[in-house]
Amino acid sequence: MNNHLNTTSVDKSNTVRKSIIALATAAVLLAGTKPVKGHPSQECNWYLSAGAQEIVSAKGSGPDIDFGSPVLVTGSSSYDGHHLVNMAVGREFTVCDKAGRSSHLRLELEYVDGIVGRKAVTSGVLNRSLDDKVDLRALFLNGFIRIAKTDNFRLWFGPGIGYAWTNVPDASYATPCGCLKGAKSESLALQLKLQGEKMVSGNSSIFGEVGYANFRGANSGGVPSAHYGDVGVTGIGLGIITRF
Repeated sequence: MNNHLNTTSVDKSNTVRKSIIALATAAVLLAGTKPVKGHPSQECNWYLSAGAQEIVSAKGSGPDIDFGSPVLVTGSSSYDGHHLVNMAVGREFTVCDKAGRSSHLRLELEYVDGIVGRKAVTSGVLNRSLDDKVDLRALFLNGFIRIAKTDNFRLWFGPGIGYAWTNVPDASYATPCGCLKGAKSESLALQLKLQGEKMVSGNSSIFGEVGYANFRGANSGGVPSAHYGDVGVTGIGLGIITRF
């Protein structure tokens, strides 16, 4: 079972890494093209985007091990980053207030898929090094407002709310009590992004972004049971946008 999980994690990690390399190559090539000045027709379009983030920080509480009332042992986990990839479809539009002032907005539906490496777990006197990965997936509804603009560059900022799936692998093999059981959760997730976009043609652009996302923890169930706390990840990434 553990071999299967490890193989699956490695395959997913390789796929994510290849996606990042492909996106980085495309972005570098597009960045070398002649700058294109934006015009109003580019600000009221549907668009598709694809991007990837390198996780620079990942933090989470737990696992807390419940051996049955009243015995509860609190713990902590350490992570070592890894990657997220994302794809989105959205609409860019302009709204005006009664005074005639306009705001440029985006509303998009984004799918996120990634992994976070887990280095070690500490719970009471237990301290174990690990080499596995927590699987993260989410579907976000994001809203952005344009906060700066030049001829061929735009800066966006906004939050997202979505539904996420978190899958913590089984690490019971690493403990005498078999306490670190695998766990899954499905619940709400939140994120926040700052995105800079450079126009490279009439209908395409590249972007760089910094984002934070919070994924809910999970309970393994049974006795003893493990409660894994929320995982918060901060990532830096890049991607491509195509309008249609």
